[in-house]
Amino acid sequence: MLLVCSRSTEQYASDWDYDRKMLVVGPPTLDTLYLEKASEVIAIGGGSVIDTAKIISKSPVIAIPTTYSGASRTSHAVWWDLGRKWDVHTEKPITVVKPKYLEVPLEQPMWVLWYSSADCVCHIIESLNSKRANNQSKFYASKASELIKREDWLNASLLAGDAIEITGTNVIHALSYALTGLYKVPHAKALAFLLPRFASFFSIEGINTNFNVKLDFDTEKVVDEALTYPRIFDCTRLVTRDVLLELLR
Repeated sequence: MLLVCSRSTEQYASDWDYDRKMLVVGPPTLDTLYLEKASEVIAIGGGSVIDTAKIISKSPVIAIPTTYSGASRTSHAVWWDLGRKWDVHTEKPITVVKPKYLEVPLEQPMWVLWYSSADCVCHIIESLNSKRANNQSKFYASKASELIKREDWLNASLLAGDAIEITGTNVIHALSYALTGLYKVPHAKALAFLLPRFASFFSIEGINTNFNVKLDFDTEKVVDEALTYPRIFDCTRLVTRDVLLELLR
């Protein structure tokens, strides 16, 4: 059994039986695709940890999320090469919920969990406003929204992950990928920056979108890069270069 974790979630490793351990220090890269595959994998962590585990596992990963990324509910992983984001199909993990693991570890910055809540909200919003939406995805997204209002972020993130598994992401994530690829902004932080700027665009109500993140970047460069991602146009709202420039300025 291989246990995959980060520096901040390594403290939970003693709760599990495993033969070897892999420490993840960043998002998956091209090199991750060529790592030796493992038959059984446990992943404790956020999106980067769980995505890495999904890529290198021969079977469904046992995923214990420590953020609200929703990665434990999707059958794909994101990896990066030369500033570009790529997807790879994987087995859908088996999610195990350990609420105590979401208590912020001593070595993890407070913003990691906080910003990941923006990822959860974006999954809900983008799923509800996707051309690929169906009754099942709308049900998951709506229930996730209700759970957020009750401050149940963990279960909301799982349902939001179920919704995005059906529809995929679109406009906000496309811009976040551009910010990450061009400026190395962590994924969740990029979403926390973008979400308030899309509150009126998507008529978001009843959910806090005030993350107050400041970034310095070339707006036109980011928008042009985001427009290269085909799924940006899966959004039911009108997405044009001028619209995106206006939202980011």
